[in-house]
Amino acid sequence: MSRRWVSVALALSALPLLGATTRATNDAPDPRKIIVEALAGAGDVPAQAEALAALAWPSTGGDLAVRAAARQELVGFGRYGMAALWKAVLRVPPAEKVEVVEVLLGAFRRLTQGIPEEYLPALDDAIWFGTREARQVAIPELARFRSQPSVLTIIDAAREEAELVGIAVEALGAIGDPRARFYLERVLNEGKAGVRESAAVALGRLDESGRVVLRTATRSQIKEVRLAAVRALLPVATVDDLTALYEFAGTHADDDPATARSVQAATTLLEKALEAQQAADAATPALR
Repeated sequence: MSRRWVSVALALSALPLLGATTRATNDAPDPRKIIVEALAGAGDVPAQAEALAALAWPSTGGDLAVRAAARQELVGFGRYGMAALWKAVLRVPPAEKVEVVEVLLGAFRRLTQGIPEEYLPALDDAIWFGTREARQVAIPELARFRSQPSVLTIIDAAREEAELVGIAVEALGAIGDPRARFYLERVLNEGKAGVRESAAVALGRLDESGRVVLRTATRSQIKEVRLAAVRALLPVATVDDLTALYEFAGTHADDDPATARSVQAATTLLEKALEAQQAADAATPALR
């Protein structure tokens, strides 16, 4: 059986599940009939997906029941609908972009393995060209896959809309790309409470460049910045961070007693690690 007729069969079997809300009346179109006819007349599978996208997000008007049924059928297309959905992300009006992204995620979740090549770029474009609502759906999904090509797109979106800063900071921490360092540093030093702490944690998830920022921030003139930085540094601290921890303990222990105790415990462990490292180095014969 060809892919064309497999998809038509899916439409025939799935659409009755829509129930009475989409059943034709004397005055309303029959969504089941319209979709089956569109699939049968489209040709190959990519063309069928395009036909469904046109029904789901028509250039003008469109029956609500038909549009809903077309979206449901596109979810069932899985990877075979990805290219059409990517195009839809770019062409539909702003108010409908979040709908496209939700269908895109639904189609992806039907898959059992692999990531279609269109999936992550389509989500990236949903951020670049999308509305706040579309971005709020797309950004966590890109973070879930640690999509490094999307780092600058996410940062630009957060700079454009302050409401996205929190979700962007969490995503950048999950992705862990050092290119996010300067943006996260700015949020740590200038951001609001809550987001500032998230930025510090995100910096701790970067490479050494993130820890450099945190070490510097432990000496900030702003108490909240110092505390956010040292608390984020503690779980990822290495012997290279001992000096910064000593300085914080000696100068800012009164900021928060519980944090000061955590710093003391961390320095004790790191000192033991440093001693063990130095002993191992001393026991290793020098290379001639």
